Amino acid sequence: MRRRIEGETFRFAPYSSALGALMVTKDSPIQKLADLKGKKIGVAGGPIDKSWLLFRAYAHKEVDGDIATMAEPVFGAPPLLSEQLRLGRIDAALTFWNFAARLDAEGYRRLVDVAEVMRKLGLEPPPPLVGFVWREQLFETAGPALEGFFEAVAAANETLRTSDEAWARLKPSMQVKSDAEFQRLRDYFRAGIPGPWDAAQAASSQKLYGLLSDLGGAEFVGPNPRFDPGLFWSPRV
Repeated sequence: MRRRIEGETFRFAPYSSALGALMVTKDSPIQKLADLKGKKIGVAGGPIDKSWLLFRAYAHKEVDGDIATMAEPVFGAPPLLSEQLRLGRIDAALTFWNFAARLDAEGYRRLVDVAEVMRKLGLEPPPPLVGFVWREQLFETAGPALEGFFEAVAAANETLRTSDEAWARLKPSMQVKSDAEFQRLRDYFRAGIPGPWDAAQAASSQKLYGLLSDLGGAEFVGPNPRFDPGLFWSPRV
């Protein structure tokens, strides 16, 4: 959205609303957000990562303060954070969905997931945070190919949503360590397959953009933030 507002003709086609989670060890004494005070929280990405900004907004309602100052955030790449959690060097990890799924399979516990954060912030249906991005000019030279590509994506998502056999064919390439890990990755992915883009999705995305503008400031959304619904593209029905 920021790049589009700044003059680049980007479009965005939603692909997934799969979201991450705040993970702790199975026997962690942390049972609620207030228990994070004084703890080290690993955060995938940086200080203006979307999930971290939303988690801060949600936590403010729960603990009446900024969790970024009540706890010690440690920013890093998801694989590193998973390893730091295993080694006990951080107390919790706010990480992306696929890494949360793998930790879940190992017996780690979800303290809160970002989908719940979205709901508590009134973001329903949850806006897709993952999608395909391209410039509008591409339609001039490859319009039919793009349309065909997105039809194939939709068909593949529908197959993955409904067919266990399709997942069985994918399993050898997923580098899973156990059946539990395979099942968690499958289930987390399925939970993130979005429905059709409609007015409710657009309204939810606009509300999300407003929240992120307030939380992230100009560093996140640029000096002239505004919501342009023209960014979003969906296949013709």
